[in-house]
Amino acid sequence: MKIVDAIKKRKSIRTYDGRRLSEAHKASVMKFIKELKPEQKDVRFVFVDTDDEALSEIKGLASYGTLKGVNTVLACIQKNGTSMFDYGFLIERIILFAEQLDIGTCWMGGTFSRASFLKAIPMEADETLPVIISMGYATEKENRKSAMLRYMIKADKRKPFNTLFFDSRIDIPLSAERAGWAYEVLEMVRIGPSASNKQPWRIIMNPQGGFDFYLSRTKGYATAIGFDVQMIDMGIAACHFALTAEENGVHGIFVRQAPPEIPNGLDYIVTFQKNGK
Repeated sequence: MKIVDAIKKRKSIRTYDGRRLSEAHKASVMKFIKELKPEQKDVRFVFVDTDDEALSEIKGLASYGTLKGVNTVLACIQKNGTSMFDYGFLIERIILFAEQLDIGTCWMGGTFSRASFLKAIPMEADETLPVIISMGYATEKENRKSAMLRYMIKADKRKPFNTLFFDSRIDIPLSAERAGWAYEVLEMVRIGPSASNKQPWRIIMNPQGGFDFYLSRTKGYATAIGFDVQMIDMGIAACHFALTAEENGVHGIFVRQAPPEIPNGLDYIVTFQKNGK
């Protein structure tokens, strides 16, 4: 499955068939993680089977909130001070790989008990657990709570292209014709997931042909959850951008090179530059 197909197909799965993730799938995911990040100094990943009798502290996760039937999660543990942008980029890359294996996933940041997981998973004093990812096999019928949540946050809706992407200035919407090679790339950013489906990314194609990424923050959102979840969203957006560009034969790098003027109300994050620019 191509990356573009995985991005289009993938959605949050909250209703699972009750099976643990297979050992073969666990091994494939961990092998992929090791190839992506061989040293894993700042982020490490641990599979947890929540139906394990030895882990009574987190046994109730399978029925917590809107999740049903999930019995395996991937704990995404980070060192304090790790870039949440990089954290989001890395986890989304893993999720898209899981999608390519037909593994259902769901991000969980503000909807699980960290205290329970801290009892179940040995962690160092300088480590935190912002996010866990449920992993398993979807059922055909979505549970009622999950369906209601999807409706409430408008999970299947996305902002229009011309409200997210701009041409040189924040008041000039970017057209498909002007976007050129980047149109499909930006479309894969547009349909990507974000916390509460807030879609906080704004991207401006600069006069040099690069793409400046900005964050349109929701006031108080990060402090309410306890970590900068919207920077994770920016990492997800960058992941979709980079992977789609590469799949389409466009290679480049992300650099921090803030433009002379930053639009009011936005935080500059990073710039994508094509190789040779």
